[in-house]
Amino acid sequence: MDKVSGALTSKPSLKTILWTDYTAFYSILVPPVAWLVFFAWSVDWWGSGPVIPIFARPGYLALVIIVTLVSLVVLIWRVRLIQTLFAKGTPVRGKIASFRMKGARGKVEYTFIYHHKECAARTTVHRNRLTKMLRKGDLVDLIVDRENPKIALIRDLYL
Repeated sequence: MDKVSGALTSKPSLKTILWTDYTAFYSILVPPVAWLVFFAWSVDWWGSGPVIPIFARPGYLALVIIVTLVSLVVLIWRVRLIQTLFAKGTPVRGKIASFRMKGARGKVEYTFIYHHKECAARTTVHRNRLTKMLRKGDLVDLIVDRENPKIALIRDLYL
């Protein structure tokens, strides 16, 4: 931690964000799948005609482009949010209040004391080696947004 500003000097890499943050992970997964489906369904594979008829292709193409752009915006927003939180956030000790993993997605809720008030925050994580080790009741190091303590992340999942 930087002793002058109180900010953390280490920041999460893009790879770590993508592998841990559920929203970021799926924002990079959705566009390739959308393009793959568009191209696969535009070809007449079995001689009975393509799944997407020629007259409907412009509409589907527009939809795939919109999905790609929205996914890119979400990815940029999420990466910047996490990196800004690590650059300007406050380190706080917290406790996992609940943790549920369903498939590749987990929802972690944690509580902590910030400015003499009990606060709670939550995040959705992607299943990986670190997130599989989380348990209800675990004490964790958090990074909390100074202006909005409802925005907080478990520090060690991103470093």
